[in-house]
Amino acid sequence: MFAPVLAALESRGLTAELLSLDAYYGQGAVERALELGLPVRTLRRRGGSLTGGFYDRKTIYVWRDVIAARRPVIEALADPPTTVVAGNDFGLVEKLVLAQARSQSVGTVLVQDGRLSPAREGPASAGSWARWTVKRGISAALEQIGLGGLASSRYGEWGADVVCAAGHAGASLLRSRARSRTSRVVVTGQPRYDALLPLMPQRHAWDAAKRSIVSMFTTPFAADRLGTTEQENQEALAAELATAVRAAGHRFVVKPHPRESRARYAQLLGPGDVSGASANELLALSTVAIVGISSVVEEAGLLGVPVVVPGVVVHGQRFDRRLPDPRTYPRFESAEEVARLLEPSARSELRRLTETQSRQVGLEIAFDPISPAAEAVANAILGVVTERRSRTAPAGPA
Repeated sequence: MFAPVLAALESRGLTAELLSLDAYYGQGAVERALELGLPVRTLRRRGGSLTGGFYDRKTIYVWRDVIAARRPVIEALADPPTTVVAGNDFGLVEKLVLAQARSQSVGTVLVQDGRLSPAREGPASAGSWARWTVKRGISAALEQIGLGGLASSRYGEWGADVVCAAGHAGASLLRSRARSRTSRVVVTGQPRYDALLPLMPQRHAWDAAKRSIVSMFTTPFAADRLGTTEQENQEALAAELATAVRAAGHRFVVKPHPRESRARYAQLLGPGDVSGASANELLALSTVAIVGISSVVEEAGLLGVPVVVPGVVVHGQRFDRRLPDPRTYPRFESAEEVARLLEPSARSELRRLTETQSRQVGLEIAFDPISPAAEAVANAILGVVTERRSRTAPAGPA
């Protein structure tokens, strides 16, 4: 997301670097940044990096890590930057960095990364509602005693000088959540989708006869410690889909998440059924895309590829609220249901799905082929930089 933004900032004469939180989250950001030739340094953690990150740790230990992270954050901002830019403001370490920036009068910018769905917010059951109520109560108490950084918060609630929304729907929600210290929400689009520009002419030429691949984009359940059962369900479904899709005369291809093992899927399906191409390249050849918890649904909508979502067959009930809205993205529970979508009689249904989902993505992602999102985000950051510089400029003649 930030690679094209850094390039746009550099073209404007600004120096920027990535501050990786890998020591706390373990997501491989440093390796990826180095592959792209980006300037990066890592926020250190006392005791060394966490294997697997925060995901499988109890809350009390996460809080301990965050409290201990205050010193490294102060050190990281000791030579104050003009502006700190974040991809989210609800992660506890991110909140700590943003709070420290504000305490030093450093500008802050939040760039929306991920889907925001106001229609599906809130607990899904009585049990989860009870847990949610307790969690919110604890969070309120933490804020009262000055430990708000350890509290639970939603995307956009922690505050930034400028919030760059991916689309108009997100901007509306972020404005409703913004605290008084957040001065402005602007719609910029999402920089990582700028790479779709060369593929955009193909979106208006959707024709099932010209596409022959059913693509499946996986979720790293095991790698992110989200659930071994769900990982096993996902792998079993991939094998069943491969059989059903081939029988329908189409090709089935799995695109493993970057944190998943391609070798594992090659062993299950055969190496020819595991894609090493980018998500965009695979979508351009796809008749149908199978997507669960992933922003690939947005890329598919921009490229005009219909999406269907594995329901309980993979995710059970506990991930329901993290899946795309079933009113727009239909669920399926068997490989046979997907195979039926490949029949000639279902072609009009696929066209209807494509149109509906593309309209939805149009609300969520502002996409302008003439003005890339990275440029819009860079302009927003430059505005904060200019404002901060003007505040600290010495009085008197220039």
